[in-house]
Amino acid sequence: MASNLFFADQVEYFQESGPGTFLDILTEIFILTALLGLLMTWVLYYLNVQLLTSRRIIDVNQRSLIHHETTELDLRNVQDVTTEIKGALANLFGYGNVQVQTAGTEQNFIFDHVAHPHKIAKTVLALCRHKPSVNSPKTQQ
Repeated sequence: MASNLFFADQVEYFQESGPGTFLDILTEIFILTALLGLLMTWVLYYLNVQLLTSRRIIDVNQRSLIHHETTELDLRNVQDVTTEIKGALANLFGYGNVQVQTAGTEQNFIFDHVAHPHKIAKTVLALCRHKPSVNSPKTQQ
């Protein structure tokens, strides 16, 4: 009799581990994949950095977890700074794009989705005005 009860327990286990468990496993895989995707998106956002110093602009773009691209621009090469704010949400939350146009064949810098784009543009232009031109002699302090 005891062996029959054990067999009955095994039958119940296999009946319970049918389609319901398979759907649970698929749901867990989906949730883990979604969480991993959110983590990767946050890491890539966090590692994209734009630095503005008194001499240059540095743009670090994190393309993937193991690939990044760093570009530098001397402030003496800046010719124009343009801001662009698109949409109601961008206006409401105060973010937009800043495009720094350069002289020559250098690529333009575009800072995507930054907070307070007008403030950043004014800061870049103010720093450019205070930089001596390439041909002017350096002053010693």
